[in-house]
Amino acid sequence: PESDGKPMGETDDHRDQMTDPLYALRWHFRDHDELYVSGNLLVFYEKGNRRKHVAPDLFAVRGVERKQRAQYKIWEERTPEFVLEITSATTRREDQYHKKSLYAALGVTEYYLFDPTGDYLDPPLRAFRLSKGVYLPVIGNPIVSQVLQLQLLVEGRRLRLASLEGALLPFPEDAYRGWQEAVALAERERQRADRAEDQGARLGLLTLLEARFGEVPEGLRATILSVPAGAPLAELFKAAATAATLDAFKLTLG
Repeated sequence: PESDGKPMGETDDHRDQMTDPLYALRWHFRDHDELYVSGNLLVFYEKGNRRKHVAPDLFAVRGVERKQRAQYKIWEERTPEFVLEITSATTRREDQYHKKSLYAALGVTEYYLFDPTGDYLDPPLRAFRLSKGVYLPVIGNPIVSQVLQLQLLVEGRRLRLASLEGALLPFPEDAYRGWQEAVALAERERQRADRAEDQGARLGLLTLLEARFGEVPEGLRATILSVPAGAPLAELFKAAATAATLDAFKLTLG
């Protein structure tokens, strides 16, 4: 099964707290074919027993193919090395005792608890690293994941991930903002190129007139340099090539 049959309802905040770091990790490791990141996916840990499963809010494992999965079977692949649970007062016992013991027994290297609303954790981020089958607290500010080689930071009520040098990994809104900026930049560049092309055409028209009739008066030069792009400019090129005199060309300007 791809679902355990239990209600899957979540608050908007809880969902975002899961999906934002999931997006960030997938983006960061997009070129790593042997590192799998997922979240809220059923992880089965006892072969032949479909009731033995857990669904971490976020998990990562190295040495496993990066591909889409409907479920994750530990005996066919590897035990997750990094697990994060978004915790609160209502899930406190489950996260601090049952899941913590289970993940330790399974051999999950790093276990993180993040309490975004500060229901019971202060500071809101707690980290544990497995040592001889027991989770020991990780002390540090910032906290560094040895598995992911990334920093975990609390920014307001959000968990952020950053490189060891401190560069924040993007969230979906960061990527959307970057896309908007890229589109705007491309549009500005297109307009700049169009203006440069149009101005080049106007200068080309002046060169043609000077080649046929000699020096172009300043007033006429200014008029030509302000001619709109497109069809009017094309018509003027035709007139410049066929007019018998400069005065005849002027008549086409209206």
